[in-house]
Amino acid sequence: HEETSTLIKDLVREKWDRFGRRMHITKRVMPYLSFVLCWTTICVMRSAQVRIETLQSSQKEIDTLNEVQTVLRTTMEGVVVFLGVPTLARSAWSGMRTKISDLDTNLDGCIDASEKVLFLYKNMSSLLDFFSALCIVFCAFLRAAGQQNTELDVLAIVSVVIWCNILTCFVPFRFFG
Repeated sequence: HEETSTLIKDLVREKWDRFGRRMHITKRVMPYLSFVLCWTTICVMRSAQVRIETLQSSQKEIDTLNEVQTVLRTTMEGVVVFLGVPTLARSAWSGMRTKISDLDTNLDGCIDASEKVLFLYKNMSSLLDFFSALCIVFCAFLRAAGQQNTELDVLAIVSVVIWCNILTCFVPFRFFG
């Protein structure tokens, strides 16, 4: 029984070394890190725009800089909303583990606290992705409604969630190397 367990661990490690690591980096880590960097840039630029608008500065240099930033920010926002949100939603949906065996791991018909925590852990990345996607869409509605302060608050909350979700990208490296 111990030899079988060792054999399976060796097989999983070999699959990880041969193609799993590369696939995980190219399909999950790099796209997510690109999204996080784009998102962070948008948040910084948006908060600067709101600050400038709040101060109602009429300096010509700020207006010129603001126009360049607006074009860049709008382009990046389009990428995040039209590519990032659907990608987050698809990633969240495909990563959900919702079978009864995922919740009741020992299949005894009784779900105890440790099984609930394990179920939450298994689905944490998907839940964070869903939450982030919904909040990004909510930010668009807040901006359209002119609720700048609330928009900035939601941007900050989503930023924390998005940055925390980076940790879930690196979990496989902890177990497989």
